[in-house]
Amino acid sequence: MVICGDDGLAHRLAATLDAVCGEAVTVVLPSRREGHAPEIAALHRDPRSPVELLVAARPDEQTLRAAGVERAAALALTYRDDQVNLTAALLARSINPSVRLVIRMYNRQRGEHLERLLDRARGGARAGGGPAPRQ
Repeated sequence: MVICGDDGLAHRLAATLDAVCGEAVTVVLPSRREGHAPEIAALHRDPRSPVELLVAARPDEQTLRAAGVERAAALALTYRDDQVNLTAALLARSINPSVRLVIRMYNRQRGEHLERLLDRARGGARAGGGPAPRQ
């Protein structure tokens, strides 16, 4: 699992995955000092915790690859900027077409547009290129 963001949602996701799953979790933080980054970093310092940290200003392709998106089961994007989340979601899907995406979007229309884009991309990635089944 990869989480990108330093807000309360990113912290809750990291803490829950740490406590419940025991699976590897990489959190991409824009800074170690802003938002909830100190609390997320505290999870990382616990030797029993599977939480890893990566500090990067933006979730660009290099950052997503360094975080392990190509082999991740899921990616959560919690930035307060819809454009950053949208761009990162499309990049992640191009790196790993099967990654599950959890995307915080403030603009509902933009979120619906992103859903259509991702559905089309998933449909094109399937053998035969037909539309993907709805889940």
